[in-house]
Amino acid sequence: MILDNSKIIADFSKHFNCRLTSLDFIENVGELLSLLNNKSETTKKSTIILPCGNKEIFNQLIKFNYSKLLNEICQRIIINEELLDIYKSEMQKELVQFYNDYLKQNSKLVQININHHKNLFEITSQDLFVNLTMSAFSQFHTELIGQIVFFNKIIDINSTTSDSNKQTDNLYINSKVSTAFSYFIIAYLAENMNIKLKL
Repeated sequence: MILDNSKIIADFSKHFNCRLTSLDFIENVGELLSLLNNKSETTKKSTIILPCGNKEIFNQLIKFNYSKLLNEICQRIIINEELLDIYKSEMQKELVQFYNDYLKQNSKLVQININHHKNLFEITSQDLFVNLTMSAFSQFHTELIGQIVFFNKIIDINSTTSDSNKQTDNLYINSKVSTAFSYFIIAYLAENMNIKLKL
């Protein structure tokens, strides 16, 4: 299982962290300095809302242990070592180190909530952490929802043209996608929906 393979999760997390944008870090320097100087309410929190569109998809993601995946990603959010020079070219290197220290510390405090009433997932953390990661999580969740909608349609079409009754034995998904970010999403869904990947 993908979620049980720490190496796969670690590799994907590096690609996820590439979706963090240096502009968000630059625009939030004031908030970072306030936290460092204890001039800000460090307990003030915000929430990233990840809607599922409908109850069927929401229930599927619960079954796929999506909350665990979100938590695994949160635990590994950091500025990738390979990208440090880019960040240092846009802000003082001390600030980059402060940011990485902050991310390492705050990632352990993130709360993943499942809102059964509104059919959505929530990522709750300090305002700064949310400001830095909201864009990346929005990209990830939007692409994942788009793919699961597509997979569900394919399964439904297959069930109307065969005697499979929503079985997926004769379905294959082409895994040739443009990025490792997208490949992980397809592989994660294919595994959980019992669809074979065609390499």
